Amino acid sequence: MENDEYMEMMIGQNADYERMFEAFVMWQLNLAYGASEVSNWSVNQIQDAQHEIISGMVDDIANVIKSYGESKGYELDDFTYEALAWGGLGETYGFSFLDDEIQSAIDYINQFENNVNNQYEGSYEGSPCN
Repeated sequence: MENDEYMEMMIGQNADYERMFEAFVMWQLNLAYGASEVSNWSVNQIQDAQHEIISGMVDDIANVIKSYGESKGYELDDFTYEALAWGGLGETYGFSFLDDEIQSAIDYINQFENNVNNQYEGSYEGSPCN
């Protein structure tokens, strides 16, 4: 089965972004571990594996955040965009391989951003993973 056929079978034609991304990650897990093994995993195992896959996409995510930020008039350094891309991925193996100073700086930027968002409750979009 071709990749595009598999993705359409998993998500349908009118899926939202979240469903498409979930299907992409499951496709990656099935390729890496085999569908029969992944089907026996707990929800926590799947979520952990999803975060590991996402941690491998931090550079791409940072570029998207940067493009969005610049479109809204923000001019931040590249490290800030990378730190924002690491948000929510602090428990991954990928994050653990970063130098302690880099981890601390990323944590500081994300804590600051979370505090700002909490001050302006409802002014941001989306929701965190549960």
